[in-house]
Amino acid sequence: KRGLAVEVISRRLLDYTDEGALTACLRDLRPEFLINAAGYTGRPNVDACEVNKTPCLEGNAVLPGVIRAACDRENIPWGHVSSGCIFTGRRPDGTGFTENDPANFTFRQNNCSFYSGCKALGEEILNGTENCYIWRLRIPFNQVDSPRNYISKLIRYDRLLNAENSLSHLNEFADCCVESWMMRIPFGVYNLTNPGSITTQEVVNRIQRHGLT
Repeated sequence: KRGLAVEVISRRLLDYTDEGALTACLRDLRPEFLINAAGYTGRPNVDACEVNKTPCLEGNAVLPGVIRAACDRENIPWGHVSSGCIFTGRRPDGTGFTENDPANFTFRQNNCSFYSGCKALGEEILNGTENCYIWRLRIPFNQVDSPRNYISKLIRYDRLLNAENSLSHLNEFADCCVESWMMRIPFGVYNLTNPGSITTQEVVNRIQRHGLT
């Protein structure tokens, strides 16, 4: 809807985990801006990352560093889709976390899932990057029925964990990512979630109220 020219790089056509290959591609395409939405989330869900650790580490911790090196070499600004799963609980004062808070659900605290630990490492490797946005997504949902949609998961899963989380409407998240660059806001870390938080039970209650079960 913005009339932007977009080039999607498929790994079937280019091994973008290879720094040399990615650099050559960027040199050829000369994009104005690059968005990294690649990563490994496991199938059917992130629990698979506890078994498939190598692709999880490569996709979430190593790849951001490869892209950083290629973009730095070609002087291309870019954005990295990260995750809010590198936090747990609340701040000591009971409020939610901000972009200024250090991640507290990482390998360094030895309290995290393998997926969260790798996502935190992916952010660490981008420390000091001057031409990069880090956009944190948390539990995506929208109106499209999909195995990755939070609402679809709640409807279909036999067992649920009642936890409190922030959520990100996927369409709004994508809009914010693009607008970050279009509006030339300062590079840095942004928690792109909807306001407030909600528990699993509260979402389930709303699903049942609207007869979606």
